[in-house]
Amino acid sequence: MKNDRIAIATVLLGVIVSSAQTQNPVRPSGGPLRGQVTIAPLEKIDDPKIWRVVNRRAELHEENGRKFVHFGNGIGEGAYWLVGSDFNEGEIEADLRGKNIRGESFVGFSFHGPEDHKCDTVYFRPFNFQDPERRNHSVQYISMPGFPWEKLREETPGKYEAAIDPAPEPDDWFHARIVFESRTVSVFVNGSLKPALVVKELSDRKGGMIGLGGTNADYASLKITTKK
Repeated sequence: MKNDRIAIATVLLGVIVSSAQTQNPVRPSGGPLRGQVTIAPLEKIDDPKIWRVVNRRAELHEENGRKFVHFGNGIGEGAYWLVGSDFNEGEIEADLRGKNIRGESFVGFSFHGPEDHKCDTVYFRPFNFQDPERRNHSVQYISMPGFPWEKLREETPGKYEAAIDPAPEPDDWFHARIVFESRTVSVFVNGSLKPALVVKELSDRKGGMIGLGGTNADYASLKITTKK
């Protein structure tokens, strides 16, 4: 359980953003979402003008033609934030990969972050994806500082975390898309039209920094769509 406390600190990582262009992406729920689409060039992971890094290190890798960023372990709290970002409604998506290591691999997105320790986060526990006893803890929403995962699980079990069906392989890449609309967060995995998790935001924050990250986790094909 204590490893999730590390995840809360490490799932606060910034997205590199450039090459913005207007598109009409199709939402998982069906309707078009018009907005500003921003693609993330991962080759600029070390650019301090784009990243605000706190106590973490990321490495750029390439595997079978896919370029991705790897976040390893860290000691203490850490964060990667997008400098100057301000996100309220829209979509965040990426290809993600964790490891099947119990309590030691977390991957996800953070948003509405005015400070390092004040943000909402959606993150995945890959080691639970296909565990029959723990699969209902595969994807988690939290809102810091008032609503950590321990409090939500104890007071509202099953409301802010869920299984993924069909469940990805714990060590494989999977695609995640998070839709933010009318204070509702919907999590879609691998192109499914049915969300794995739907929750109402627990904070009243609007806008704020955006990020993504985790521990023992890989990220590729990052995209942000900001609703107009």
